[in-house]
Amino acid sequence: MNHAFLFCLEAGYLEPQSLLLAHSIRRWGGRYAYCPLHAFKPRQGPPLAPTTLDALRTLGVALHEEPLNQEHRFYPFANKIYACARAEEMLQEEFLVFCDSDTVFLGEPAAFDLNPALDATLQPVVLVGQGSTGPDHPHDGFWRRMYQLAGAKHAPYVNTMERGISIRGYWNAGLIAARREQKIFRQWFEIFQLLIKAGHIPPSGNINNLDQLSLAATLARFPERIGTLDYHYNYSLPRRSFFHGAMGTADLDELIHIHYHRWFNRPGFLESLEPSLGRDTLQYQWLKPFLPFHPTIDEPLHGEIGSEISRTELRQRHGTSRPDYKLPELKDS
Repeated sequence: MNHAFLFCLEAGYLEPQSLLLAHSIRRWGGRYAYCPLHAFKPRQGPPLAPTTLDALRTLGVALHEEPLNQEHRFYPFANKIYACARAEEMLQEEFLVFCDSDTVFLGEPAAFDLNPALDATLQPVVLVGQGSTGPDHPHDGFWRRMYQLAGAKHAPYVNTMERGISIRGYWNAGLIAARREQKIFRQWFEIFQLLIKAGHIPPSGNINNLDQLSLAATLARFPERIGTLDYHYNYSLPRRSFFHGAMGTADLDELIHIHYHRWFNRPGFLESLEPSLGRDTLQYQWLKPFLPFHPTIDEPLHGEIGSEISRTELRQRHGTSRPDYKLPELKDS
């Protein structure tokens, strides 16, 4: 296979996540199982644990510790953009596959063999979120200006994964397969920088999704060259109870790649999912001994709470709150 897999790694909670990702590719990747794996540590910070370094060597993962992300150290999601752009420069494989560290492969990802008509393939976002349904949506002015800044003359539409809502092309940046020679990752990097320099960020000042917004602006330049991964890829496991039809009942041996976010730190997570997962599948039996990650969390899962309390409040109560990232000059004084 002429593919290389990329992911980001830092000391702390990303270490067990990244190792599990690498293990999963080697175990379940099929024809892709022995493709080159590259772990990038784009920000300066604490060293990786010796056990992590040993495991990376055992798994045949090339570690790159060049401090690529210095200008945007305040924004950890920029790590993936820096890593992808650097990989595009230094590697020779025809296809590059970026994976969020909190994801796992459970089957052979045959969709990464892009046909000649495509330069990239990835999956639309699960929910509308920062997206826009079109001219009447409150976010649409932001999107139109973003397209203008990026020089995107098209306005592609996709359907959200959970409810099938039509929105302007907005994709999840947690799994991207791209044709290296087209320099899509370099364009992503340049548009990300352009949006920051132009101060074109969501009105809230929150830039948590600026990686995906800048990716959307990039792909809008050539939407006819973008493929769509179906629900078997980048499957949002924590939101399983909200999915419908075959997507809601798919078992682990039917899925190719899952996105678990922080939930592998919750004891009993796999057992708590509804509809329940089959415990006799090879994938379940392989995955179970790795869990839970530490430190553990006790936050209720999606679908276990009523509408009277927000997810933000729950995260505050259970110590799992994530920062609202902002540009340094826009932070509250």
